[in-house]
Amino acid sequence: MTNSTTRHLGEALSFRLDSAAVVTVRMPTDDERGHGYPEGQPVMVVADGVLPKVFPAWVTLAVSSPHAAPAPDAARDALAYVLGIIGEKLDAVAALVADLAQAAESPCAIAHLAGEVRESEAAAWYCADASRCALAGPAPAAT
Repeated sequence: MTNSTTRHLGEALSFRLDSAAVVTVRMPTDDERGHGYPEGQPVMVVADGVLPKVFPAWVTLAVSSPHAAPAPDAARDALAYVLGIIGEKLDAVAALVADLAQAAESPCAIAHLAGEVRESEAAAWYCADASRCALAGPAPAAT
């Protein structure tokens, strides 16, 4: 499948490349020349895992950074945020390990803890969709 070459010279053509896209340049195939790609002029092929797109020689590719480098304060704040989240998750894991160690004395206690963990995980997955989470409220405590 090839793109049409009926655009006008000087016309801007822009498209967004996925980070996994591969761009190559080659000479046009017989089929592409039949669709209007000039013989002797290379074509640009953009492959992004779907169907490759073929562009004529007059199309240019400009690559830029998706965003500017963050300010030092913004990078520090982002780092503090991520470390805070990691700390909260580690605290939750430590509490769960402590609960499991305490429950290890009784098969019933282990089964009860497993039920609590299942409910908590189900609530977390349910709340992954923010629109549902607003309706769901907190998960009920296991009894």
